[in-house]
Amino acid sequence: MTTRVLWLLTLIGLCITCRTFAQTPSRAAQISLTFSWQNHYAPTVFNKPVYSNVRGQLYSLSTLRYYVCNVALHRSDGSMYVQNTPHLIDHDDDATTTLQLRGVPAGAYSSVSFIVGVDSIDNVSGPREGALDPLNGMYWTWATGYIFFKLEGASPASTQPKNIIEFHLGGYDAPYKNMQRIVLPLRRPLLAEGTIDSLEIVFDVGAFIDAEGGIDFSSVSSVTDVRTAEPYMKRLQGAFHVR
Repeated sequence: MTTRVLWLLTLIGLCITCRTFAQTPSRAAQISLTFSWQNHYAPTVFNKPVYSNVRGQLYSLSTLRYYVCNVALHRSDGSMYVQNTPHLIDHDDDATTTLQLRGVPAGAYSSVSFIVGVDSIDNVSGPREGALDPLNGMYWTWATGYIFFKLEGASPASTQPKNIIEFHLGGYDAPYKNMQRIVLPLRRPLLAEGTIDSLEIVFDVGAFIDAEGGIDFSSVSSVTDVRTAEPYMKRLQGAFHVR
């Protein structure tokens, strides 16, 4: 076989290989999205008065739950992957909750977003099973719908019976539409292509309580009405970050 023939065969082989790679479709990825919590830099513990707000008021936590829906991964070109399913993040049942985002299209994602709350369709559909089961303790009534965010505990500064503190926040209907969309940039691009990768989103209780000069438990220790929930729901904007 002449050198010229060998060269032609080698060239044909390279072309076939290149064409094969070009026609190989990008594989979807699976992303494990974990929600955890912290209180500034203190240990995460329930039912012990180990925390202090910026006003110097001691407090403990006993319940921390919230709903997230419309979880999305965003590319820099504006395209995104969205999972609409509502999820209950129950930190007093388990310190972390992990969501599996399957079938994420290949690409580089630069941010993650989600909505804290339950959309109006799920609210007007009445109580359901799974995450939306009223037995989860996150449902008010058919008129007011779901509690989007629930934080409970106690503080010596509270004037409530047994010194409780409670923030049951919700509201899906005008003029009290209190769902909050959280957008978090990623520290490094998330490269999704036929792999299993992970992200951790942290809710900082201390950032929620200490925002805007801090909640004074001696005057505000119970918020359980959609009409007064808005300023406290807005505190969630600065309470999440990607670890």
